[in-house]
Amino acid sequence: VNYCKNKGYSEICLHSQTYIIDFYKKCGFKPRGKTFLEAGIKHIEMYMQI
Repeated sequence: VNYCKNKGYSEICLHSQTYIIDFYKKCGFKPRGKTFLEAGIKHIEMYMQI
């Protein structure tokens, strides 16, 4: 997060496997959109405004 802030980014976005969503929520990320398959595994986009 600090690296991205120092580079001037305003948002971090990632594809989370659905079983680990709670971990990313605890880190400050929020889910966005619907689940989708990536490499045959359910994912959801997650983001954090920084």
